[in-house]
Amino acid sequence: MTKRQQQPLKIFLYSVIIALMGFFIYTSGSCKSNTTPEITEASITITNKCGIQVDIFINDVWKVTMVHLQSSTLSIPELGVYEFEARKAGTDTVVASDTANINAYSNYTWTVMTSASISITNNYGESIDVYGDGTYQGTIEDQQSASIDRIPYGQHLMEATKQGDANIIASITLDITENKTYTWTVTK
Repeated sequence: MTKRQQQPLKIFLYSVIIALMGFFIYTSGSCKSNTTPEITEASITITNKCGIQVDIFINDVWKVTMVHLQSSTLSIPELGVYEFEARKAGTDTVVASDTANINAYSNYTWTVMTSASISITNNYGESIDVYGDGTYQGTIEDQQSASIDRIPYGQHLMEATKQGDANIIASITLDITENKTYTWTVTK
């Protein structure tokens, strides 16, 4: 093939390549949206960590019933100030509440926890290690007190050992049913 015969072939190939590139550019541009859709709603993800089944109310309107450790996402269609309440299921007893200024279309979170606590006083005569439901909570020096906050409702086994010792020297089972401070004094 002579140079003169190759010339029309090159022009043809370049034309095909340019036409294909134009087609791909055209089709890829037509698949994209020129604008991002506007988000017109906020949401809140609520997690129940209070130990019992609760009814969730937003601005005094029931929204969902949740069991312990369940999460649920609820839509908030309008911006504004909202009051959230978690009530013992089937009652008007408020377990936890919060007020939030929902001022942007975004996802918010709320963890339902009690305000119940256990105050532990050490009158044993030496330092003690404290365990709640088998989990180490801390050391309390003799004649000192400590508090464990945000205790979920339900029964909880509290145990004390001499500091660094595995033998249990005192224990109590507390039935947490209200948002109040429960007390336990460890003595010999």
